[in-house]
Amino acid sequence: MPEIWICNASPIILLSKAGALHILTLFTKKVIIPKAVQKELKFKNDKNVAAFLKSRLVEVKSPSAIHPGVLEWGLGSGETEVISLYHLDFFIVH
Repeated sequence: MPEIWICNASPIILLSKAGALHILTLFTKKVIIPKAVQKELKFKNDKNVAAFLKSRLVEVKSPSAIHPGVLEWGLGSGETEVISLYHLDFFIVH
């Protein structure tokens, strides 16, 4: 089981609609939500998502930097932060 998942808005929104948001925390020890994704989710005004974001297993975090290669892809800010968090903050061995 992965110790950490970095999650974009779409899975959270869809799992909430299906009444299955709890599944995300069953398969990992921590779910990290980038700040840009948190902003996206607040626009949905979903009480289940709001409760999920307050869970002790969820951490809201910004990437230390945005990966320059990711900027070239023209993704939204949420997707860009998810990939940058993974690539720059968790994947690279220092």
